[in-house]
Parts: sequence; C-alpha cells; structure tokens
Amino acid sequence: MVKKLFALCKPALFVGLLCLSGSPSVFAEGNSNVLPEKVVVKIDDLSNAERDMIVKEIANDPTLTIEFMCVPAGVMVISCGSDHRVELLKTISRSLSKRGEKRLTELTGKDQAYAEQACADKRNTQYGSDEK
Repeated sequence: MVKKLFALCKPALFVGLLCLSGSPSVFAEGNSNVLPEKVVVKIDDLSNAERDMIVKEIANDPTLTIEFMCVPAGVMVISCGSDHRVELLKTISRSLSKRGEKRLTELTGKDQAYAEQACADKRNTQYGSDEK
C-alpha cells in the first residue's frame, strides 16, 4: 500500500522539487525584490472608462495582478513584486493624468479587507442597505 501511495505521489513530488530548485532566490534571506506585495490605492472619482484603461495597462505587465477593484469606492488592490511598486503607481498615474489633478493615493498600511469594506460601505451608502 505504501508503494502504491508513493507511486501516485511521485509525479507531484518531482514537480514540486523541480519548482523549488528552479527558483532558490525566492527563499534567499534578504532578497525582498522578488517577494509579492499587495499595493492598495484610492482613486478619487474613478470612472468605469478609467478602470478599463487601468486594467488594460496592468494586463500588459505579467508581474502585476489585480486582486480586487471597486469603482464606486475607487479602491484597487494589486499584487506586484516589491521592486515594481513605484512603477505600478506611475503606470496608474499616467492612465489618470488626462484629468490633470492628483487623484491617486497609496493607502499604506491598508490591506484587501480594508478595500473590500470600503467598497461595501460605499455601496450601502450609495444604494441603501437591505437591512431594516
């Protein structure tokens, strides 16, 4: 029975070890440039068209992933390598620059739960709560 179990698990073990051996720098101490980071931003008066433009810009960069976005609250959570955070903020700012004024704020110390709550709060305020 143990031999059968090992035979079934052997391909998964091989793939797992191959993945780990191919990227030792991810586990190297002090190498924070490759670790993923979640950036939370607030965009004042975000429109659907601007959201679409930002999504298109971010889609061009395989190191970026949109984790959460809420147009009514103007919040976004984006995963990126810590060495890409500044470039990410510049990309979003460029997408918003057509309106001229500063509308982008990085919410340092906030997380996805904060963004989701801000979205729920905005939707409840905007559309009314179902609770009575």
